[in-house]
Amino acid sequence: MDMSWIASVEDPQPKRRIIYDADSYDTRFGDPYWREGNEEPESAWSFYTENDMGGTFEEYAWNTSVEELRDELATLNAYLSGAGETAGFPREKADPLEGNPIVASGGVGRWDGMHTGFSHFEDFDSLMHGADSPFKDCEIDRIWDENGHLFIDAHHHDGSVHVELLQLTDKGGEALEAMEDAWADEPFTAGGRSYSGSDESLSDFWHDLLNDPGLSSPPRYLETAFGRQPLEWDMDPRVIDFMNRMNEEYARLYEAGVTGITSPDMYDRYDGFQEGNLGFVRALVKARGLDPISSDREITALLNTYDAMFSTPEPEASRAASTELDPLDPADPLNAAPAVDPGMAR
Repeated sequence: MDMSWIASVEDPQPKRRIIYDADSYDTRFGDPYWREGNEEPESAWSFYTENDMGGTFEEYAWNTSVEELRDELATLNAYLSGAGETAGFPREKADPLEGNPIVASGGVGRWDGMHTGFSHFEDFDSLMHGADSPFKDCEIDRIWDENGHLFIDAHHHDGSVHVELLQLTDKGGEALEAMEDAWADEPFTAGGRSYSGSDESLSDFWHDLLNDPGLSSPPRYLETAFGRQPLEWDMDPRVIDFMNRMNEEYARLYEAGVTGITSPDMYDRYDGFQEGNLGFVRALVKARGLDPISSDREITALLNTYDAMFSTPEPEASRAASTELDPLDPADPLNAAPAVDPGMAR
């Protein structure tokens, strides 16, 4: 089987899960649902022409986008502020850090260039509308989630704004208070770390505040409030196609009783790669007598071994505990644990 395409496959990227996108409402180039002249029964154009909406279609689309943005911001505010129940969230879908301060990191474009840095806010409403809001005089372009991380893009007459939001834990809030209470240029302790009070140490403090999961956390809004998968990835379609075929092979191994999966309910957990279930890959590799894989970057690492895997004979039950193949070569940089830096500006 020709597997030469493997060399051109890049790492999977977090899927951009759109919460709001102003471009979708463009009646010429936006989402097909909002295209002028789209006569599909469920399109916005069909709804507009069949009902007396008043004004032009462009005005109808614009007004709808304004209403959608207002509703999305209100729901986000309810989630992050702790007023979730008033927005229809049951307690099990509430933000675990509800009401805690928010840190925004990113860049603000002005006439004199792009300025990057951090700001903290008591709540989401202050972030969006307060005196120090990075979105002052802005139009919001889009709001989206990437594997729990929350981003907002906007623009104004001088340029653009790109921000990631993190929410402080209780310990992070205490660390922020300790830094703010410290005298200028004097040493202080925050979040269990000591800082000299110099400009460099303040930069270290902000880096620690944004990167230590004990001090701050991504909101995980779509996952917690709406039950979306914690992780979703954009992957090369060729990988998806290959994994679909591997899924069929796994089914054959399952029918042969050599996978260790003993019931349909257990099998369903590994039923395909399409929804980002990398447990399927681990089960398939284990069923073929290879070592299970634990890294969430295994799809890239596995691509280096598929030729060998594909030529491996179907395993017998007695071979399940041994193999001469090692699917993860520690010398391969693709198998190294990546350095994770969740902040956007340092």
